[in-house]
Amino acid sequence: MKTKMKNLALLIFLAVTLFSNAQDSSNDATWEETIDFLNENDSFFLAEWYYNKANHRKTLEFRIDDYRFLKIKHKSYQKYVSTYVVDLDHLFKVSLPPDNGVYENWIFLKVSSDRYGKLERLDEETAKSKKYDADVFSVFIKDKLMYPRILKAFQHLNYLANKKREKERAASGSKF
Repeated sequence: MKTKMKNLALLIFLAVTLFSNAQDSSNDATWEETIDFLNENDSFFLAEWYYNKANHRKTLEFRIDDYRFLKIKHKSYQKYVSTYVVDLDHLFKVSLPPDNGVYENWIFLKVSSDRYGKLERLDEETAKSKKYDADVFSVFIKDKLMYPRILKAFQHLNYLANKKREKERAASGSKF
């Protein structure tokens, strides 16, 4: 009986160890590889979407420059062109939308402070531009099959950004 218990305990220990390592190795993509994946799949971000009949937008551009700055350009039904620039080094949180059917296939990105996110809104009719600081951004994915892969890529970037900031904090000698 004791031998069976020891074997069972050993089997559980080995299973947990193997599955833990498998989980770590599934997310071993580097920062650059993850951004390359997102840039290579930029066509899945270029889509038209609706909040309701009065609020219609189209994503015109999605790209990540210098392996750091996410740039998203939207055109709204009101003739505004909005350009978002997000410093991914300060990506703080990646979250799913509320489960209300309105935001299906959306990903919400939050940066640690509004100084790391910028929004410029250009009125095409008057050519006037306004600039804002922002800390929450949304991304729409038009393909339901690619949505989980892209979500996972953004979550992995979030993990890597947190690790990068922890490393910088440790190197600075600051305890806070």
